[in-house]
Amino acid sequence: VDAAPPRALATPLIAEDDAWASERDAARGRRRATGAAVLVAAAFAASGINAINAYLGEINARAGVDPYVGSFAFAVAQLAGALVATQLLCERFGRRPLLLASSAGQAASLGALALALAARGRLADGGARAIASECALAAVLLFAGTSAVGLAPLVWPYVAEAAPARARG
Repeated sequence: VDAAPPRALATPLIAEDDAWASERDAARGRRRATGAAVLVAAAFAASGINAINAYLGEINARAGVDPYVGSFAFAVAQLAGALVATQLLCERFGRRPLLLASSAGQAASLGALALALAARGRLADGGARAIASECALAAVLLFAGTSAVGLAPLVWPYVAEAAPARARG
């Protein structure tokens, strides 16, 4: 008894459909990865670290902090944050949590800086103004540290890894 042979075209059509679907999904994944990389790079550019660097002297003057002390402390905070991030935190927690924590820390510290500078401008009491100045300096140092822990050192490897392997060489 001859059994009917299976349809020869059924398997190749399914395989071709699966290959087309997997290529479509791969392209969608590459677009998502590229979009995420562009978003992270834009967040770094818009984070304000360059503006803080450019106007650090003015910020220190308005906060009543010696410009040399404030600039040195800022550089130390950046260096310490980068060393902590690259040596301890990145391998333990991963990049995504560090990027999110860094962004949240930057937002909180910029808000604290704005409040401290506004309070210092409105206070007449010398002791209260000094406390507001110290809070402003602490906010700038927190901003430098949180930027250096996540967004500053991790944005470039993240962008490079988001590119397809064949584009990286």
